[in-house]
Amino acid sequence: MMNDAGLILAAAIDGQGLAYSADQLVAEHLTAGRLVRVLTDFSPRIEGFCLYYPNRRRSVTLRALVEMLKDAREPAAH
Repeated sequence: MMNDAGLILAAAIDGQGLAYSADQLVAEHLTAGRLVRVLTDFSPRIEGFCLYYPNRRRSVTLRALVEMLKDAREPAAH
């Protein structure tokens, strides 16, 4: 098991197995044919961010981050 995105990507490109990765990291390799998508029925697209934190009490800093990310997702008013 690896937890380094670069190593995971390199291993997948080298044919060492499957990798679960963010689209931004693999788009170039998919376009070039170095990687192919598999198991698409079992890999739903997740839009946005997922945050995990150790308990229900959020610090002021974490609350500020959450609000900043929420604001970034909202389309700008024209």
